[in-house]
Order: sequence, then structure tokens, then C-alpha cells
Amino acid sequence: MLSREFDIEHHFTLELGDDSIWRISSHKSECNPFYVFKYDASSNSDAKIGTVLSNIEMRNAQYGGEIKAEPACDHPYNRAAAVEYARQWVNARNPNYKAYDTLGGNCMNFASQVLHAGGIRQTDGWFYESPTKFYRSWINVGGFTAYATSASPDKLLCDVNASYYSGQPGDLILMGIDSPTNHATIICDVVKDGDGRTVDYLLCSNTSNLENFPASAYYYTNQRLVQIFGWNDVPAEKLP
Repeated sequence: MLSREFDIEHHFTLELGDDSIWRISSHKSECNPFYVFKYDASSNSDAKIGTVLSNIEMRNAQYGGEIKAEPACDHPYNRAAAVEYARQWVNARNPNYKAYDTLGGNCMNFASQVLHAGGIRQTDGWFYESPTKFYRSWINVGGFTAYATSASPDKLLCDVNASYYSGQPGDLILMGIDSPTNHATIICDVVKDGDGRTVDYLLCSNTSNLENFPASAYYYTNQRLVQIFGWNDVPAEKLP
């Protein structure tokens, strides 16, 4: 499947070495640091390489981990509708929502729209009504993480501690380096090996508009799977 990145300029500088081999000496891009290394001249390597590789090792250690049965709920998440919305708007902006590309990034705003398109209802702790009336969890990765961690099943039924390789289309992968709170993405497809085991995900995301971008290709290697199941009706004891 073709991975695409939209409207991102990359500038490479090549230098010819004494061995007559051309090598990339510098790379500049207008994209955020999702895949741009931070060079450390003192070590002649990426300043975060130790953390980046450690995150990958911890993630790969989850191969073969327990995959929990998906819980039943009153209003199941419509994964197909969520992925359809993600692909429709990955390289555009829905005019019904304010875009935050120049205000810290549009990634969580996009992810929240995808969840809502998949049938997840808005609540008093996660909603968007207008550019001046919304909740922080709708547009901020850390805010959404806090909401998803604390929300009751009648607001959002999800698993923020699922085994990394148990994701399905429509689920979220939150990511960063020191903590997975810098960027939000949507799983649009699952990559499996010959034995049917999940080995990677193809993601859609904003602010840099990426479609079918491999999770394993991100510089942000600290990745957290958030499985979305749906939501339940309000229990009778909670009704007014």
C-alpha cells in the first residue's frame, strides 16, 4: 500500500567523500520532528538515539502479549466510519472545526474528529462546539490521555494499557520520545506477517498530513496504543 505525505518540502545536502560515495550531510524539512533526528556533534549521532532505541526494544517486548477480548458495550465504535473519515480529511480540514496547525498542531483535533465520526459521543470532559467553546482534551494529546484514563464507561469505553500489537483500524496511537504525549495518530490499516501476527500499523495523521505512514518509521518511538470500544448508556443510578 502506498504511503503518502502531502505538501512537505525536504531539503537534502549531499557531500562527495574521499571514497567517491555521495552521502547526505544534512536534511531540513518543514515537518515537525516526527522523523528528523536531532544531531549531537559531540557524539556524532542523534542526541536522543539511546532513548529512541530503548523505546523500540520496550515496544517489541510486547510481541506475543495477552490480547484481551473486546468488551461488549451499548454503543460500539464504528471503526469503518472512523477510518473513512480519517482518509477523507487527512489532507484537508473539515470547515466545521477550527484548525490548529499553527497553534501547536492539529493532530489531536483530527483524532477527536475521527472518534466522533466513529460514533463516540461528546461529553462534558471531551467536546467541541465552536472555536471558542471546546474542552482541552479535544485538541491536546496530554488532555485526551487524562480523559481516556479517567473516563467512566458511560462516557468512553477504551483501554489505554492494551498490548501494543492488539490494535485495530480506528484505534489511536499516541506518541513522543520521553513520553507518548506529543502526537496523535489513527490506525488505518494493520500490517501482518506470514503467520498472521501484527508487526506494524499504517497511520493517518495531521499536522503534517500523512496517509498510510508506518508507525515504525516515526522518530517518535515511545508509542501508546489506545483501544476504542464505544460507550455505554448512563446507569440508572446516575440519572437525575
